[in-house]
Amino acid sequence: MGKLNKKDPNAKGKRDNVEFEPLLRIAMAELDRLTLDYGRRFDSVQGKASLLVTGAAVVAGLAANKGPVVVVSVVGPAMAAMILGVLAMWPTVQQGLDGTGVRNLLLPAKPPLPSEAAALLSLYDYRNRALSGAEKRLRRMGQLLRAGFIALAMSVVPLIVESATYLVRG
Repeated sequence: MGKLNKKDPNAKGKRDNVEFEPLLRIAMAELDRLTLDYGRRFDSVQGKASLLVTGAAVVAGLAANKGPVVVVSVVGPAMAAMILGVLAMWPTVQQGLDGTGVRNLLLPAKPPLPSEAAALLSLYDYRNRALSGAEKRLRRMGQLLRAGFIALAMSVVPLIVESATYLVRG
């Protein structure tokens, strides 16, 4: 595909004799869908991180009246799970557009003004970069959660072993 000249005020939104603006609007709609999907996945990850922190606190509390070996083998991984869950929920600064940013992006101070297609393409590119950064952060959060749930599972094992031993000894 040829490049759209963003600085040419006479650009009519055509590439290779194909009307460009309708295709760009389709791409913008898809980017909107991807952004909504990201929001749902982000909310899901935040919910799982909350569950991890709460579960780790409960498991650590179950070890309160146990022997020192059980306490250490339960509380250590439970604390690691809590820390990983908190790190996954830690607020991050996301790149986004405000009113001034939109104005600067779409309505430059010096002429010429971009064509509608060039303005839409600039906005699409900016939003796409912001979404890509957010997706990378979401993947890191997922890695923290996986490690946290593994640590939580490890913290439960000594309690299960102790309970099974208690049942066998009767």
